[in-house]
Amino acid sequence: MLCTQESDRTLKLFYGRGRPRFEYTYRPQRVLYFYLNDPQTGRMFVRIQTWFPWKIQVYVNGTTGSPGSCTSTGISYEQRDNAFLSIADPQAAQRLADRFTDLPWANILNWFARTFNPLLSHPGSRGGCTPGSSTRRNTAPTCCLTTGPFCPVCIHGCSIMPWSVFSAQDVLAFLGRRLHPLFEGEVLSSCQKKRWPGARIKHRVGNNC
Repeated sequence: MLCTQESDRTLKLFYGRGRPRFEYTYRPQRVLYFYLNDPQTGRMFVRIQTWFPWKIQVYVNGTTGSPGSCTSTGISYEQRDNAFLSIADPQAAQRLADRFTDLPWANILNWFARTFNPLLSHPGSRGGCTPGSSTRRNTAPTCCLTTGPFCPVCIHGCSIMPWSVFSAQDVLAFLGRRLHPLFEGEVLSSCQKKRWPGARIKHRVGNNC
């Protein structure tokens, strides 16, 4: 377990005309990191925000660290950074990847939340991870690695498709916003191909990527 000082999104009291108000802003605060070797996901860590809203982030790597990965099952491969350059048995590797995505993630994430943040199980906590309650979960970010002829098609689709297929309301909902007539922000997309042999595509509105 590690404790660090980082900036994270939390509430701050502002004074102005009328009554004081709370607004979300980024402020320095303590953040806790719990590192473990989980039986289902392998080497991973859980990040806990110590200030409201006590955000919990679970980081897992399904490429080499999990029990059902290529490393643990003996499939030979060549890897550069976080990308596979070659795999001896692609079909077997794909079956392992499919097994990883089929894990009961709702139960796994709820268990991590209850274990590492005791506030969520407190009787005074509304909307916590107690049995029968619901929590909001999202992925930020999720990485999918691919090579070969499919890669250019995937890059083109990720860059163009959100704006040619989905409505503005769909795009803003994906970025955690609602379409409002008074919205004055800017939605941006960027594609960088500097990290050979791959590329990075990012959609964002403000600080939300």
